[in-house]
Amino acid sequence: MKEVRVTNLFIYKLLVIVMRLIYATILAWFITGILLIPLNYYIIHTADNTESKTMYLEIRGLIARPRNNKIYYELNGAMNILNGERKIMNEVYQRQNYKDYQLKMVVHEAMFGVLIIEDWDIVKRT
Repeated sequence: MKEVRVTNLFIYKLLVIVMRLIYATILAWFITGILLIPLNYYIIHTADNTESKTMYLEIRGLIARPRNNKIYYELNGAMNILNGERKIMNEVYQRQNYKDYQLKMVVHEAMFGVLIIEDWDIVKRT
């Protein structure tokens, strides 16, 4: 009888510790997100004051489905995903000839090397 109580008490304490760790992790995640909102607005505001530049990037993949359009492209050696909608995406996806196109992005450079996308389009490779 004594062993059963000790085992139940141990499991209860372990469960309480795990639940507190989960609670602390979720709370820290929300607090960090709330604290970063002003920094994100400041980064976007500083980007508005910089000159825009046009970048032509190679398309590495394309998915065109209802409610799930993605363009995979490479920027500075890292693979990135752009979610969005353009009429040409369905045509390019159906023909599977995305290598004949490139991603044209108009961006503003902000602090910390952050790029703010002003506009983008898929254009025929020149």
